[in-house]
Amino acid sequence: MYKNTPVWIVKTTDGITDHNAITTFYIDTKTRQLLKQEMDMRPRKMLMERVK
Repeated sequence: MYKNTPVWIVKTTDGITDHNAITTFYIDTKTRQLLKQEMDMRPRKMLMERVK
């Protein structure tokens, strides 16, 4: 759940950073819209959220 909305939480890594950067996507299960994205690139973290 993300803000009372059922979501799929998808975590991915990449080969560029030797699988150290983790990107997490929060996707609405009904509309399939991306609601939130987090990128953890140790020690930095970036967060993007959908605004209406």
